[in-house]
Amino acid sequence: MYDPTVSNLGRMMTIPAAPDPLLTGEHLRRAAARDPNKAAIVMDDRRISFAELDRDANRVANGLIAAGIGKGERIAVLSPTVADYPAIFYGAARSGGVCLNLSVRLTADDVARMIALADLRLMFVGPGMLETARAAAATAGRPVTLVMIGEDVAAPDTTSLLAFLEGAPDGSPEVPLTADDPYIMILSGGTTGTPKLILLNHRATSLWAIAATQDFGLTRDDIYAVPVPLFHGAGLLIWLAAALMQGGTCILMPGWDRDQFTRLVPTHGITAAILVATQLSDLIHAPDFDAAALAGLQKINHAGMKMPVALLEQAVAALPNAEFTDNFGTSETGPLTARPHWSLPDKAHSVGRPLFIVELDVMDADGQILPRGETGEIVTRGGQVMIEYFGDPEGTAAVKRPHGWRATGDIGYFDADGFLVLVDRARDVIISGGENIYPTEIENALYQHPAVAEAAVFAIPDDHWGELPAAQVVLKAGETATAEALIDHVATQIPRHKRPRLIDFVDDLPKTGVGKIQKNLIRARYWKDAQ
Repeated sequence: MYDPTVSNLGRMMTIPAAPDPLLTGEHLRRAAARDPNKAAIVMDDRRISFAELDRDANRVANGLIAAGIGKGERIAVLSPTVADYPAIFYGAARSGGVCLNLSVRLTADDVARMIALADLRLMFVGPGMLETARAAAATAGRPVTLVMIGEDVAAPDTTSLLAFLEGAPDGSPEVPLTADDPYIMILSGGTTGTPKLILLNHRATSLWAIAATQDFGLTRDDIYAVPVPLFHGAGLLIWLAAALMQGGTCILMPGWDRDQFTRLVPTHGITAAILVATQLSDLIHAPDFDAAALAGLQKINHAGMKMPVALLEQAVAALPNAEFTDNFGTSETGPLTARPHWSLPDKAHSVGRPLFIVELDVMDADGQILPRGETGEIVTRGGQVMIEYFGDPEGTAAVKRPHGWRATGDIGYFDADGFLVLVDRARDVIISGGENIYPTEIENALYQHPAVAEAAVFAIPDDHWGELPAAQVVLKAGETATAEALIDHVATQIPRHKRPRLIDFVDDLPKTGVGKIQKNLIRARYWKDAQ
């Protein structure tokens, strides 16, 4: 029998074990080996090749090790998107440390809570975030090394990234890692209250990226716009990681800016972008919308919140060259479904079929799996699911279901063709007179009105019914409408008893850093005086 460890001369050879393909740092190493000189990251006037990014990631990893960050110890990044963010992402992956990605919208008290909870020892701090980081460290009452990124020089009591990496070798660190090792922490969405720390291992984050490359139709030839913040799981672990795994070039944006996005698409030949519904609405409803400038967009993945059917129809009409792929998932589980462009318009009401790596189903209150067509709680299980809510065993236990299933917090059903129809978030359901009313149904009706740009439907207290539907609405530029007209319009689209009883017009809706509407903040104003 052939033995690959024995040479033709009969001497034993040492064959090193192949690196685990489910290690996040390995994805970059393989991409750099394939296309070392190709641009991996482009931001403003910086161009970073795959070979440079690979070496930079090694230097970050070795710098962390030299700073005493041991395997499993926690560090953090508090920064908007900057060109050095990807090197820190992959460097942390190779160091054995666990990296917490913090939203730049957090207050100093929020960050202090994270420092204490995760026992952070080192934080990479981006532009505009130094005072928040300093105040948080002081409140937490523990020493935290602050390393400045995206800045030319370090401020007092901080270290510049250049100084931090001085002398750090650019060779791969020798840290024994497995796919089951914890690697990264991200925050839960922040649309329902205080965010939780979601702990993920290498296996989960790799599966997220692998699924995206397979089910979103992404290739190494695409040029990717990354307008979603890298501190968010969708921007970092799905879009950027999938693009770089494939060997595609990523054009980074510091934040959402529709004018900058419109300029970047033709300038860099961008072919693929990830956008949330609110960003798409902002883009196509702009008074100076330039369809010609965006003609090169071939693939648009929309994620983060349910896309109203009317808005999707408007987007398809405005950007006819683009293929729209929906992506439903959660920060705890990664992407779960994809609705391919070829299923439109018939399946526009759905969020697609389960991804090839995903086991997904719908469960009733007794833990029984429901047949197609019946509405229940959406559940999943498999290697793509989080390890836990870090430091929150009660919260972790609350999402566990029988036989290894994990609850997503969403309500839905599978249609006859196996497409998942997302009804609503479980916590957003309005219970009026004992009947469930789903805000998404009302929002879809509001988006059918030609004057509506954005809408958020939520429950308000009522002495008789318990709860009633209400809405905040943003009108399109130059459009007018009355609350009575919108309420009457909704009553023609869905059963009249589901119509909103109150509509308030606002200039904008509160959103998370990734653009998801924060209904918890909207709802709080109407419930503050309720008993």
